[in-house]
Amino acid sequence: MPLLATLAVRVAVTSSKWATRYRTRLALKDLDAHLLRDIGVTQETASIEANKRFWRA
Repeated sequence: MPLLATLAVRVAVTSSKWATRYRTRLALKDLDAHLLRDIGVTQETASIEANKRFWRA
């Protein structure tokens, strides 16, 4: 695959991952204590994860 095509694919994949992280972290902020218990996450853990920047794994 040409270098430019490879670079374009990598940019697209990275952008997609970042967008997914951003959306899921926004959704995590909106979950109440009951739903967090259902998924086995504490409020503190959810807060830490939700406040991470989208580029941080």
